[in-house]
Amino acid sequence: MKLRHCLIATAALVLSACAQNREATYTPPPGLTPETAATITGSKATYDNTGALSRIVVVRIDGVATEAMNALLQEWDAKVRVSPGPHQVSVRVNLVKFPSQHTGIATIPLDAQAGESYAIRGMTPSPGANGKQMVDLWAETASGERRSPVISVPAYEPCEDTLFVPATSSSPAMFIPHHCPQR
Repeated sequence: MKLRHCLIATAALVLSACAQNREATYTPPPGLTPETAATITGSKATYDNTGALSRIVVVRIDGVATEAMNALLQEWDAKVRVSPGPHQVSVRVNLVKFPSQHTGIATIPLDAQAGESYAIRGMTPSPGANGKQMVDLWAETASGERRSPVISVPAYEPCEDTLFVPATSSSPAMFIPHHCPQR
């Protein structure tokens, strides 16, 4: 009997997830070509100092969700075309070093130039004395030149009492972390 109730509850949960309204996604202004637009993408890396594997995903441009934000899989390599000029690029970084995972969210200011391609890069300094994992994030050109300030954000390990807040039209999806008990 319990199995039947679990299956019904699981089916209801899956169906409600499918029925949720997705917010509008970012679309570049019409008429942009590779020569007149800038392209922004996330990145992946393995950090030598921590051994963590990272995936940095562009989730919002100027507060509007990207297709990667709504994707089920981490689309770190999704290219987003933007008009030249200042933009706010919101990213989600996932750090994985088995058996743990840490997640951070940041917004990086970028003054995009026509015809330029940018990748959002990151680096994990060694954890501080308090054990908090930080991630430094920035935008750089294809030639490796930094084109934004370095933004440092904490990366939290989700746990059972971490609250996930879905994205809205005015804020990105967030994890509201609680201190996980020592395991």
